[in-house]
Amino acid sequence: MPTAGARLTGANPARAAMVGVSDFDGVLRGKHVLGEDLSVGDKVIKFSEAVLAWDCSDRVIPASFTQKPLSAFGDADLRILSGTGRSVSLVGDQYLYLAEFTGAHESICPRGILRKVLRRAADHGYGCTAGFEFEFMLFKENADTIEEKPFGEWAPLTRGPFGYSIARSVAQHELFDEILALCEKARTPLSGLHFETGPGVVEASLRHCDALEAADRATIFKSMIKAWAQRRGMMATFMAKVSEKWPGQSGHIHISMSSDSQNAFYDGDAFGNVSKLMSQFIAGQLEYMNEFCVLAALSRGDQDGRQRQSR
Repeated sequence: MPTAGARLTGANPARAAMVGVSDFDGVLRGKHVLGEDLSVGDKVIKFSEAVLAWDCSDRVIPASFTQKPLSAFGDADLRILSGTGRSVSLVGDQYLYLAEFTGAHESICPRGILRKVLRRAADHGYGCTAGFEFEFMLFKENADTIEEKPFGEWAPLTRGPFGYSIARSVAQHELFDEILALCEKARTPLSGLHFETGPGVVEASLRHCDALEAADRATIFKSMIKAWAQRRGMMATFMAKVSEKWPGQSGHIHISMSSDSQNAFYDGDAFGNVSKLMSQFIAGQLEYMNEFCVLAALSRGDQDGRQRQSR
């Protein structure tokens, strides 16, 4: 594992590492970069601003950051975060560095917005840790077969619901071993991994840590699992509701706020041990629930659903 700022070396320096940045859907977009672009600190490179205006099917969303025609985009400044480098593949040494938009685009960069929110909390004396918990479904399909078959004929890894099944975990131990090894190699440790209820549904709980690092790990985890599944001849989807006939797949974000090294959400004398700050935290979520729904609600048709599976 290279240290921050270290020059990457290899047989093909032009493919020494990938740089990934989160788009509005939380999907990593990126490219391979030259080794020298990773050799000194948090280097700034040029990257297309289009990823801040595309949805997950590369359709243009009206963008507030440009007055250009919706099909015309320029380059933006992208800061490579040298301390985030990690291996993201079980096979070979595929390294990924996370990045974030800077300059004129920083105010709408998803990672930049999170940093701003966490900085505001810190200014008020609060720290934040988080742990992401994902449920995803594995199909014994690929990008070609999902186009050739009706949805109802897609074959999930396992049939029927059997949450927390030890029998299934033992039967699929090679797959679980690979997921655990991949996460360890990528510095994205898990605190739990098991089958959930529903056909082919797996739940992975990422270990809690600083909120910004937790978000980085969550973004990397989703991309790694999708790529790993493709290499395995499978398809992984994190869609919240794949079929009305099957249980939904949830994704939880466990959040803890602290002040002076004390749990700010806990009050031993309050009803349910819920502190005043936690009550305000919950009230804020309820107040902006409509706005939050844009993060989860899906309103596109079946064709887009098929495309979204493999991203």
